[in-house]
Amino acid sequence: QLTRAAVAIMCSDAFVLPATIAASNLEPGRDWPVEIRSLDLTTWFHELEARTENAKPTDRLCVRTRVSVIHGGYALGRCEVWDQQRLVAESMSQVALQPAPGA
Repeated sequence: QLTRAAVAIMCSDAFVLPATIAASNLEPGRDWPVEIRSLDLTTWFHELEARTENAKPTDRLCVRTRVSVIHGGYALGRCEVWDQQRLVAESMSQVALQPAPGA
């Protein structure tokens, strides 16, 4: 359970960057002119235990992230973490957008 919680938190924080790039209509494969620094991350856990009838060691979590606000050097992202058809965690992350070195 702790491993699943740790994975959910890491995904919730890390996936705000690609969602911010997509929300800005930029190409993820190119250099991006800013770096993202996490300011605040809140995660709510609903149900972390794997279902015994369907649980497999190879089961993966699905993360859906959307960025609702990008303004004034900040972005606010919301993530949902799913295990098959179950919502296991939700999070909100506020990040600061800072110019990348050399940009």
